[in-house]
Amino acid sequence: MITKAYKGSISQKLTLAIFFITSITVLIGYTIAISLYIKAQKEDDIHLNSTIQSVIAQDLAKLIFLNNVTAAADITAKLKAFKGLNAVTVYNSKHKAIYEYSKNQEYKPFINSCNDNTLRTYKDSIELTSSIFYAGNKIGCSRINLHFDSIFSIIKKHLESMLVFYFFMLLLSLILAKYYAKRFTKPILYLADFLDSIEFTSSLNRRINIKYDDEFGKLYEETNMMLENIESSLISQKKAEEELKFLQQYDALTGFANKELFLKSLQIQIDKKKENIWHFMFCLNIKKFNQINELYGHTIGDILLQKLAQRIKQDFSNATIFAKIGVDEFIVCYRDVSKNRENAVGKAEKSIEILQTEVYNEFRINEKLINISLYIGINVYQDERNSSEDILRATDAALHMAKNEDKNLAFYNKEIENETLKRLEIATDLHQALKEHQFELYYQLQYKDDGSIYGAEALIRWNHPQKGLIPPVEFIEIAENSGVIVAVGDWIIKQGCKQLANWGKDDRTKEWVLAINVSSKQFDDYLVSKIKNAIVKNGINSTKLKVELTESLFLENFDENVQKLQELKDYGIQISIDDFGTGYSSLQYLKKLPTNQIKIDQSFVVGMLNDTKDIAIIKSIIELGDALELDVIAEGVETKEHFELLKSLHCRYFQGYYFAKPQPIEKIKLDNSLKMQLNL
Repeated sequence: MITKAYKGSISQKLTLAIFFITSITVLIGYTIAISLYIKAQKEDDIHLNSTIQSVIAQDLAKLIFLNNVTAAADITAKLKAFKGLNAVTVYNSKHKAIYEYSKNQEYKPFINSCNDNTLRTYKDSIELTSSIFYAGNKIGCSRINLHFDSIFSIIKKHLESMLVFYFFMLLLSLILAKYYAKRFTKPILYLADFLDSIEFTSSLNRRINIKYDDEFGKLYEETNMMLENIESSLISQKKAEEELKFLQQYDALTGFANKELFLKSLQIQIDKKKENIWHFMFCLNIKKFNQINELYGHTIGDILLQKLAQRIKQDFSNATIFAKIGVDEFIVCYRDVSKNRENAVGKAEKSIEILQTEVYNEFRINEKLINISLYIGINVYQDERNSSEDILRATDAALHMAKNEDKNLAFYNKEIENETLKRLEIATDLHQALKEHQFELYYQLQYKDDGSIYGAEALIRWNHPQKGLIPPVEFIEIAENSGVIVAVGDWIIKQGCKQLANWGKDDRTKEWVLAINVSSKQFDDYLVSKIKNAIVKNGINSTKLKVELTESLFLENFDENVQKLQELKDYGIQISIDDFGTGYSSLQYLKKLPTNQIKIDQSFVVGMLNDTKDIAIIKSIIELGDALELDVIAEGVETKEHFELLKSLHCRYFQGYYFAKPQPIEKIKLDNSLKMQLNL
């Protein structure tokens, strides 16, 4: 780096400072010297006055007492010997001047007065008045005028020497300024050059050589520490950026490509456009993975995903792309498999055989043996779709078909695509249905064993303007997956509470209990307050409202959901478990849930007339309910035989077509003739 003279640089500032200080110092010193010179001159004149007095004292006595002319001549002769003497005047005791001496005509006799021991300073002289004594007696006084250099005369006399001295000091100060400026700025310029070289080379691992044991050494040391910190920060930042870049493209848990990178990589392969080549990919998903997290914890769940990913990568090492596109959803893609579709299908089937073995699905984690099952969707395709998103969507559709039909494996076909499009259309129409009030509630009455009406279950129906009445089985799951179920559930809560309020006004129905189904998707932070607000707004008895839970409640956030249910129960609301005995309705959940009622699934009721095992299960459920002090209601009661057999097993509550079908509220007859109709 080329060093230039900066405006206001240290060298200039130091030079100016030394110049100023030198000038002030010389001026002050010279002033002090003059002051000392004047003081010394006064002292010399006072001493000279005393000397003159002592030299001419005897002659003055002769002159005063004897008026001796010869004495005056002697005095004059002696006074001429004093070079600094200008004039002398002698006064007798009567203050009369009896003797005058003047070195030249310039000095005139003084006034006829004489005050003892006074001193006066004039422009270029000093005057002293002293008493004259003889034999101890004052006989008169003398006024002596002595030469005295003024300040201006002193300056004029010594101006040349003073200027020589000043310029000498100034020169010396400039030399010192240059020397020290160089000494002070050299380390700084060295540091500047060093930092400039770092900027030029972008190399932060260099360190400055510390060769000063002073403040500059400390500055160099701090500079090195600063560089170390910057280098460390940049390394950390670079590492963080690399990690961020990795996370933007890969799954942090397994190291597989994420969905974005997978689609990008697949599209690159598609764009190569190899015609008449068949490829395949399969998408797999762990069955009931949420339940695994709930039972064993998320840490075990994460380890399971990692081990599964390792096993997939090891056993399908010749695959083109691995990806993880969901919480527990993996993609394995094979490219350029065959020119013949049947061969490609055969290779796909052979590839996934290992996924369906029991050994493959066993994992030992922290001394726990965990068995899993997989849903697998397979797509054998050519690149005529020319979109990675379309191909992935088709593969995902096959996976969803396997889930919907609860099969381990499903191949993609046109029917699956049509089903997927149908589900997408329903999901879109659901939003419109809410806006246009296309939903309505049907009510299926529930009965006691004596034939009296216990209450009803509210069942949603979708009255589509073009497709007509759509049953819940065709849209509830889609509503849950799309999130619309929350808004639909809020509508059911409001409508159900309004109906309870109407029943409460009639003596024939005021004791009826209304059951509404609540999906696990509705169990957010606002569910409890929504139900409470609906109860308060409609002024109903909270004990007449019953919340029926679907089995999906047990899949995730179980403890939080139990807490919400407990709040509802504490408020007086009844809790019922729907479809008990199927799905995940295990005893460990039943023990933890704040339940009032369990509902025997209709699959057991329908088969109980021909299968003693169903009877045994129903009997066990009823006895379990009695032991836990829970009401037990059987659904799907379609015949008198069902009813009689359930009564013999001590079931007390019933619901089914034998008693009543789901109907709009206006079609429900409020009479007491049911016992007669059923011959009870």
